Amino acid sequence: MDYLAQVKERCLAERTVATRERYDKFIHDAIDPWHKHMLTVLRDHWWSEIIGDVDATMATLVKDPVYQFHGGSLHTAVVNTTEAAREMYASLYDAGYYPGGVLENMRIACADWGVVIESDLTSVLPGAAFNLPNMRIDPALPYQSTSQAMQSQPFDRETGLMKGEIVYLGDITEIFIARR
Repeated sequence: MDYLAQVKERCLAERTVATRERYDKFIHDAIDPWHKHMLTVLRDHWWSEIIGDVDATMATLVKDPVYQFHGGSLHTAVVNTTEAAREMYASLYDAGYYPGGVLENMRIACADWGVVIESDLTSVLPGAAFNLPNMRIDPALPYQSTSQAMQSQPFDRETGLMKGEIVYLGDITEIFIARR
């Protein structure tokens, strides 16, 4: 399969495929079947964000998933219903934003309750998503930004699906108008 051709965010395409290869290696190296399952669902969720497929995204989530975004320079947000999660993704995808992004320097820890990922996250988001009062950010323009991230993805053992995501972002280490 030509993954490179499927990536919507062309300015991040090659690095995004490298992230997919890292996910695939983590899945391959996992010994515990439950850990392997969670990593596969998580990779598929992330990939659905890369290709902008809202139905595939929602297929990885339990009913009424909980999303929390904290820290960094993004506006804080909480989503806790199926409808709100679908709207969050659909509005991003419809506007041409694919939030999965590039994950570099990935470290993953699996436990019975879920998965934690620490990485340097690079993605392209609209200027309106940022809370940077000391910078001139045009809310209508796309910005490529990088920051350290820690993502916690709890899983439901009965359904095998993600219960949502809790994302903690560090300060942005790089931001510029995206060249798409």
